[in-house]
Amino acid sequence: DPRWRGADSLTLLTHVVGLVRDAGWSLGNVDTTVILEAPKLAPHRTAIEERLAEAVGDPVAVKAKRAEGLGALGRGEGIACFAVALLGR
Repeated sequence: DPRWRGADSLTLLTHVVGLVRDAGWSLGNVDTTVILEAPKLAPHRTAIEERLAEAVGDPVAVKAKRAEGLGALGRGEGIACFAVALLGR
């Protein structure tokens, strides 16, 4: 959707959480894994979790993993993130 081009990711996340709740779902928790070689995520993890939890309105766990030198992520050419959210009716 072109209206979201350049949108702040937390604004987009808050909007999506609203759509999920408007559809009759409740959000339990969110678990994320960030795969990166650098920078170190540990010094920023608590702040990231707090900002995401504020946007989501529920607990968010953030974990960091390394690609151990494998592929583009291991060469430090990118960062990947996977997120799983627990939903209930």
